[in-house]
Amino acid sequence: MIAFEKNNHRDDPELKTLYLSDTAYYEIIKNNLNNAVNYQSQAVECSKNCDNILLQANTVSTYGYYLNLADRKEKALKAMEIGLNLFSQLDDNIFYFDKYRAVINYADLIFSLGQSEKAINQVVSAKISLENLKLQNMEIYADCLYSLGLYHICLNDISAGDEIISSFRIFIDLYGKDSDFIQTRIAELQRYVENFNKDIIQYELLKQLLEE
Repeated sequence: MIAFEKNNHRDDPELKTLYLSDTAYYEIIKNNLNNAVNYQSQAVECSKNCDNILLQANTVSTYGYYLNLADRKEKALKAMEIGLNLFSQLDDNIFYFDKYRAVINYADLIFSLGQSEKAINQVVSAKISLENLKLQNMEIYADCLYSLGLYHICLNDISAGDEIISSFRIFIDLYGKDSDFIQTRIAELQRYVENFNKDIIQYELLKQLLEE
């Protein structure tokens, strides 16, 4: 999409929105956060001219995520809430990956702002919704479990162990035990354990996971 010339989609708001979002994503890859935020902001404005709620929801939610990466949390919170409101207008009986990703990103943000109970409730609701859709074998379901596990590690809650192990069982089935994805998650988990709750390492299955 980013390879399109601007003139090719100048009059099509959906294509222009996608073009701007792709441009923002490439700026993220280059670690140019301010540029990414600016391009995604343009994408949000352009998406308002689209008759596509899913595109609008995803665009503004992504904008909120980039704002959070840039440590502009107040604006990030507002953008993410707009995105979730748009996602709520979609059919609950249809699976939209971006909707659940937006919920997790929002929960991560509000957890960092001290709203731990609300964050946990958001992710638990997403988890239950995925269970109702019988999607417990998907990565996004594992992401819900993993996020809940990290939250509970921070809160010294022993339920973290079961959540983390359950998430890794799915991740390993999807990516393989020796994949970069798994190693990255394990490294992140180790940082959380070291910084927030070293005692949880005594949970035997988790101990085995971190020591392998």
